[in-house]
Amino acid sequence: MIKWINTRFWGAVASLILRNRVFFILLVVIATVFLSMQWKNMRFSFTEANLLPDNHPFNLAYTSFVEKFGDEGNIIVLAVQDSALFTKQGIADWSALTLSFQQEEAVASVVGIGTLEELKKNNAQQRFEMGPIANQQPKTDRQAGALKKNLFEKLPFFKGLLVSPKNEVVQTLIYLKKEAVNSGLRQDFVNQSLIPKIAAYEKATGNDVRVSGMPYIRTINAATILNEIGLFVVAATLVTTLIFFFFFRSYRATFF
Repeated sequence: MIKWINTRFWGAVASLILRNRVFFILLVVIATVFLSMQWKNMRFSFTEANLLPDNHPFNLAYTSFVEKFGDEGNIIVLAVQDSALFTKQGIADWSALTLSFQQEEAVASVVGIGTLEELKKNNAQQRFEMGPIANQQPKTDRQAGALKKNLFEKLPFFKGLLVSPKNEVVQTLIYLKKEAVNSGLRQDFVNQSLIPKIAAYEKATGNDVRVSGMPYIRTINAATILNEIGLFVVAATLVTTLIFFFFFRSYRATFF
């Protein structure tokens, strides 16, 4: 039985395919075209897959944590390290980049130079209130230096959060809307607004902007996966074509 399968069966299959090769080639072409047309129906999920049941203790603990402290998976961080940033033009360029994201549909708020506030004492009304930090739009290099001294030395709240005096790093936090994080708005914002604006800033100033945050990482990873799927389909098609070619050629030489 095994000997018959190893010899006559596969020989019969090869003969059938070769005798009807035009039909089988057309069948493969039709199937390939049909599957290619279904590419438009492919969709990416914008949410992470939950591998555990909803009532699993880990899921319950995570849900409880999010309800109490919130979910911070909606932040994109921009950072630049430049000792010459605190000049009139340097601050103007960086704050312009920061403020340009405020009007985006996917953005809830932006925290960075140009939008920073500090707690101030209102002596008239005997209370504390929030007010903008001075010199965030400096008209001279001296005012820019005063802003640097204020952020690096006098306002410890921002140390390690928005500024790093030791490395002279300045950061901007972009908070996306909750409904945008798990929707196409996040992808549109990152690809059509964030990346082009950062590229334009880097080209104009020569600064290297570092970007991080889950929304950004997820978008870049999704784009990478889509590109790799396209390459995989092309490679698989070429390999299948070669297999069919050598298979037909081998059995044609053997049986005919």
